[in-house]
Amino acid sequence: MTSPFKAKDTTAMATTSLPLYRRQKQLLRAWRLARSKPLGTLGAVIIAFFAIVAVAAPITAPYDPHLTNPDKVFARPGASDAWFGTDMLGRDMLSRTIYGARTSMLVGVTVTLAATIIAGALGITSAYFGGKVD
Repeated sequence: MTSPFKAKDTTAMATTSLPLYRRQKQLLRAWRLARSKPLGTLGAVIIAFFAIVAVAAPITAPYDPHLTNPDKVFARPGASDAWFGTDMLGRDMLSRTIYGARTSMLVGVTVTLAATIIAGALGITSAYFGGKVD
């Protein structure tokens, strides 16, 4: 004889809430780390801000970095609408700095990735063969 009362399926509930629980646990762990290392957190926020500004350069730069304006040659920083001033051709230095950050980030990431791949290959080769190769 079967019971009219069905037992709850606890396995289905456990599997659906488990990833959410793990995510919450990871966020809590990251929050604790951020609170215990405030200078590291500040550094990460600053780097993230500059990375976002550099990646979104077409949106964040106030002017075209190559646009010349003979009327604003060597404008002082903060004068008129050039926060960083202008150069000898009247180009906005803030826009040029933002676009230059894109190139710097690309070079930095590329060199770090290449070094990691080369060092990893050498380390794996050394660990596998040992002896004189090591």
